[in-house]
Amino acid sequence: MGEVTLKVPAEYAEEIRLAAVAEVRSDGEWVASTADELSGECITGKERTKGRLADVHGSATCLGEVIGILDQLFDSSGPYELRGEASALAHIAQTAAGKVIAPRIASETNTSPLDSKAAEKIETLTRALDWAAGKSAWLHELASAEIKAAKAAV
Repeated sequence: MGEVTLKVPAEYAEEIRLAAVAEVRSDGEWVASTADELSGECITGKERTKGRLADVHGSATCLGEVIGILDQLFDSSGPYELRGEASALAHIAQTAAGKVIAPRIASETNTSPLDSKAAEKIETLTRALDWAAGKSAWLHELASAEIKAAKAAV
């Protein structure tokens, strides 16, 4: 599939960096655990399905792509123009929204009383959430369109 560019403003760089690290960890754990299961199946003589092998291959490929994106995030504090596959960038943006920014908003809103400083931080985080969710949706749509076009070409 084709490479796309995601422009990340400096004010969201840390959230995207944390999300990329979380994606590397999640993808890496999944690939490792599935590889362990497949190794066990080889030892016991169970038949491996091509589908499971394809899943591991696809996830390992995605892991490599996410690592490549993460590598781009350590050059400076932003802004960034990240280059990578739309699906990998979409997962990073989605993780930023759901696993990095949303929990911060929940934590901030559990502060009592909400003073103007807390309200300002919540507004800033809400803008970051809106940006990350919007970019995730756009990138997922782009990745889906690429997959449909590739299937149609076959």
